[in-house]
Amino acid sequence: MKNKIIGVFAVAFLLGSSIGFAANASLIGAKVTGMYSIEQGGKKIADAVIINGSAYVPVLAMSKATGTNLAVKGKTITVDNTETAKIVDTTISEKMAQIRIVIERNEAQIANLKGIQESGYRDEENSQFYKYETTESFTRTSAEILRLTTENEKLKEELLELVMK
Repeated sequence: MKNKIIGVFAVAFLLGSSIGFAANASLIGAKVTGMYSIEQGGKKIADAVIINGSAYVPVLAMSKATGTNLAVKGKTITVDNTETAKIVDTTISEKMAQIRIVIERNEAQIANLKGIQESGYRDEENSQFYKYETTESFTRTSAEILRLTTENEKLKEELLELVMK
């Protein structure tokens, strides 16, 4: 919950700061119309001022509070959320693991279905009149093998795309 609140505040901060950059020229000499305290965990970490209806907060205090990296180069301030990168990496890793599990399950089912087909062919060898390939069981089994194989091909493509990210 705490991380969600910090995340929402970080997004609001980033959106507010972009508006602040657009209005930068008009801030010189502008009147402060209000002031708010910014707290984290019940402790005051900074003050925000209201100018022309927008809240302005100290960037350094907000970057520390939200766990973001802050870099100043010339007149450019760059904010990079390292936690977001970690979450994306974790999400991709989890997705890849889920895909691998489905592929393994499908391959086990394919092997099982091929075993069923082999036993049908063995039954055919022992009979003059029985043609396994004409049975409904053969048709269903073959269709399921084809479906699982096609699904695995798509999953392997998706896995390759995730690896390339």
